[in-house]
Amino acid sequence: MKLATRLGSSALAVVLAASTLGRAEPVQYCRFGHEAGQVDFCLGISTHRNSSTSKHDMYLSLAVTRDSELGWSAVGAGSLMAGALMFIVYGDPGDRGHAPVLSIRTVQGNDHHRPPRLVSRADMGGADLRVLQAQWMQTTPSAGHEQYALSASYRPQSARFSLVCYSCELWPGTPISPTSASQPWIWAWNDQQQFGVFSFDAELDMHRAGSGGGSGWGRFYMDMGRSLTQPGDYLPSFPPLRPNVVAVGASDTLTAMGIAGITSSASETWHKLFSATPPVLRAHGLLMASSFLLLFPAGVLTMRGGSHRAFTYHWMLQGLAATCVLVGAALGVVVVRAHGHRSSRGHAATGAHSHSHSHGKRHDESSSAAEAMFIAHQWLGGMVVGFVLLQIILGWWHHVIFVRIRTRTWVSYAHMWLGRTDMVAGCVNLLLGMALTGYNMVSIDAAAVLVVLEVFGVAFWLYHRRRIEASQALDKH
Repeated sequence: MKLATRLGSSALAVVLAASTLGRAEPVQYCRFGHEAGQVDFCLGISTHRNSSTSKHDMYLSLAVTRDSELGWSAVGAGSLMAGALMFIVYGDPGDRGHAPVLSIRTVQGNDHHRPPRLVSRADMGGADLRVLQAQWMQTTPSAGHEQYALSASYRPQSARFSLVCYSCELWPGTPISPTSASQPWIWAWNDQQQFGVFSFDAELDMHRAGSGGGSGWGRFYMDMGRSLTQPGDYLPSFPPLRPNVVAVGASDTLTAMGIAGITSSASETWHKLFSATPPVLRAHGLLMASSFLLLFPAGVLTMRGGSHRAFTYHWMLQGLAATCVLVGAALGVVVVRAHGHRSSRGHAATGAHSHSHSHGKRHDESSSAAEAMFIAHQWLGGMVVGFVLLQIILGWWHHVIFVRIRTRTWVSYAHMWLGRTDMVAGCVNLLLGMALTGYNMVSIDAAAVLVVLEVFGVAFWLYHRRRIEASQALDKH
């Protein structure tokens, strides 16, 4: 059902609103999936600079179309649930005596395995949220589905909300930038959960499986700067939702937002690395990244660099890299123990109401996949640390033998190939760690490209040095 309402949804109203905005205009992202049994929501945003606080206030209009009391729908500012400011909608559209519920939640820290909890004033970091409208409105049937026009009682309802996030850039979770050209958002939904009571703190079952399309969750990006107005431009107001318009200043993909969007995403990555990420986790990532992207490759290159001090440079760099890995692994253990990671079996719900479906499935963005990824990260990390320790022994053994007989043995080749395997495994684990920490796909893709380029670069250098050494050996003969 194309989302439109009887109030404020005429084309004339949209034109007048657009002309009033001048340079700035509200941005909008919608998914019209009700007719196909998919998620159906529409989010409009306008941002206003508050001259009194010198901060930015975000005005949101949210509509969710539904014709059943089952399930919930959600949107959130952020690229992952962890740190996102989430707006979760549920309620019975047939009960016009009770307004739909808008539950505002988040997942703190970087623990993707925790269910979202209600946001308190203390969580806001100085920002403030006010819900000014929450009501059911009857939608207008689309031309392609005349059955809804037969009787108004069969038409789905639209849960309509108007809310303001004052000084929203102070939100301490995932950065919400009023000037971002590609502010990341997530959406998710569940169409099966039965609620015993429609309370603000009701326990939530997990969203539908899979991402994008007709599945249970996805991402989109909004050009916040496009909606930004300055004091004196006009009085701030809630953005009208444009009927039948999928996107204005928004996109499903980051690349569609252009260079400005990618640059904004890079800025968010640096912010996450140096301020939003907990210090211990940040140190863990920096130590591991430095080891596998810088120190280990440098140690390989110096060994074949042709210098008479090549061996000294090699063992110094490799020793420093191994130290970083061991310290980083220890910090990783500290992080795991501090956040209490556990198997998904430990997430059984404790609600008072039981239903035929499992309440152990909590609303966690792809929690089963995240759990598997986290376990893989742990096991791969343990393997990498074990290989590093074995490398130290093999390196020492190779040196002792080589000094005596001046030729390579199986120990030498085991040392080299184990080192190569360890570097590849470490880089793969680095990418897994970035995904678990909540970096966006542009950052992860960029890191993957860097890893591939580095692998080819080191391989080319070794091939080049091998040819030079072979040529020098022929000249001596």
